Amino acid sequence: DLGRDFVDGFDAATRLIDTCLGADLPEIGIHSKHYTIPKLEVVQTNPSQPLVLDSNDVVLVTGGARGVTAAVTQAFAARYPCKLILWGRSNLNEALPEWFVGDETDSELKKKILSEGLASSPKEIEQHFRGIKALAEGLGNIENLKKLGAEVVYQAVDCTNEAQMRKQLDALEVEFGPLTGLIHGAGI
Repeated sequence: DLGRDFVDGFDAATRLIDTCLGADLPEIGIHSKHYTIPKLEVVQTNPSQPLVLDSNDVVLVTGGARGVTAAVTQAFAARYPCKLILWGRSNLNEALPEWFVGDETDSELKKKILSEGLASSPKEIEQHFRGIKALAEGLGNIENLKKLGAEVVYQAVDCTNEAQMRKQLDALEVEFGPLTGLIHGAGI
């Protein structure tokens, strides 16, 4: 993974190439001033003892409101009706526009954005279009998780910001108790 703290693209590319050519690691985070190397640990499991979670269990899901992690979270929630705390960078606390139906084609949605006066240039139209589609996908996935019996809380948290993550983790434990599990899918 390449950190977002680089200000010089050449420096980032050089560090990436040097690291990839010289390291025999399954994963490494490359930042402008440091590296992050996860420690992998073998844990013995007993497949004859199935995982048991209920409504008292709290599972944190990073990146779980959209994309592939949302699909994994849907399957997980169908099997384990627990409390799911979803973290993502998107702001899902706003409402979809009143005129948004959800079954519009991409072209119809872009025309509506233009007719509503939300944007005038193709670039602005595309930005609004992507924002509305992302918001609709995230809110729809959260609604589906609730229909499966999960209690769902969404929080806008940037998982590349360690200070923000620590603060949110502390708040989570106060509000919901200790975490039972983690599904890490941010950035996937």
